Amino acid sequence: MKIYCTMFAAGTRRFEIGTPSFISIYAACSALNLLLEIGVEQIEADLTELARFTVQYGQEKGLHLIGPANLDQRSSLVAFQVGDAAKAEAMLRDKKVIVSAREDVIRIAPHLYNTQEEIQHALDELAIVLKKI
Repeated sequence: MKIYCTMFAAGTRRFEIGTPSFISIYAACSALNLLLEIGVEQIEADLTELARFTVQYGQEKGLHLIGPANLDQRSSLVAFQVGDAAKAEAMLRDKKVIVSAREDVIRIAPHLYNTQEEIQHALDELAIVLKKI
């Protein structure tokens, strides 16, 4: 299935609502076509594997996992306990590692475009930062 971005009404009705945001339409259309090409099942499988790696490697690094370790009971988002999450997030950002501070946790949110190497790097840096704060 492919989604086409140019679906205008017939005749002059196409001008009734003004000029649509073509940039947004084409960006959304391209994103949807990419997701359809890869397939939801493949995306789910990739995210499950990234979550498995994140949980396992984080625990190997001595990070305290928040939530169940069982992947059947969680999404691909993984959170680790951090004393000063905002400070840890800022220190990681300075190292070009983007995570999210949520109260007293750092949340790692891998997605289709992430690799295990990137997750490993982020967790290595998080372990270093936690020794400094």
